[in-house]
Amino acid sequence: MEGRNGHMSNKPTDNLLFGPQEPLGLLYHYTSAATFTDYIAPNMNLLLSAFDRMNDPRECDRWEFDWLNPSGDDFLQGRERLNDDIRKHARLACFCRDEDTPTGKPAFHDIAYTRGFSRPRMWAQYAGNHAGVCLIFDRHKLLANFEAYMASHKLTLLFGVVDYANRKPVGGVWREDAFTVVDHEYRTVGADRYPLYHIAKHHRELFFRKQLDWRDENEYRIVLFGPSEGDVLAPISAALRHVVLGSKCTGELRQKVIAACCAQNVDASSMTWKNGYPQPMPLVVGGRQRFL
Repeated sequence: MEGRNGHMSNKPTDNLLFGPQEPLGLLYHYTSAATFTDYIAPNMNLLLSAFDRMNDPRECDRWEFDWLNPSGDDFLQGRERLNDDIRKHARLACFCRDEDTPTGKPAFHDIAYTRGFSRPRMWAQYAGNHAGVCLIFDRHKLLANFEAYMASHKLTLLFGVVDYANRKPVGGVWREDAFTVVDHEYRTVGADRYPLYHIAKHHRELFFRKQLDWRDENEYRIVLFGPSEGDVLAPISAALRHVVLGSKCTGELRQKVIAACCAQNVDASSMTWKNGYPQPMPLVVGGRQRFL
């Protein structure tokens, strides 16, 4: 699709893997091949992770809340309860996204490097050292599925792009921020309702900020918050548009991934790297395996 100047247009196209896409139109989730074939594909559900299982110490370690103008000694128990209530009731689904590109760029041969499935380090870290898969989702359909799940389970839905910054906490007895609790607000709202109140004010800082070292992941998150019994399994049917198999996904495991894609009528490609250049090759089209 060429523009008037003879260069590749950056208007969205149906070429999912290499054509320009709507900003944030697609989300990408790396995982092992076995997780996909054994847990995701059979019922087309995605297991959300507990907050304590994140990798950033800012998230996996316990938070220390400062308490502004405490009126009694019970604030010590209050801040421990708040930590537990927020962390145990938050469930996250983590994705990466395409890199932002300037208007009119890049040219066709550069687009591959900007796509969410073309991240060698993420293939190594999250997809079994290139032996796993990268799932490509339609963000709008995925959010619609999460909204339906939220409504039926009486949960709160939060979603958005993750920000990256190295910031020293600025809370304390003199200043209010995401890690500071104002005593009179806590007592007015009540211990049971305060966690949701606090999240409404500070969810960006609590759930959508990571340290700069993670910035190359271009992360997008979906968070479900609220009491839940057991695992939180959100439906992904109709939202999963494509599966990319890693370059080292071979043998019996490869055939299981292909079979799962055919059963769910999801297109698939096999990733190759020509001298480091990402080239996913068609594998499953229209629910049928077309290529070896």
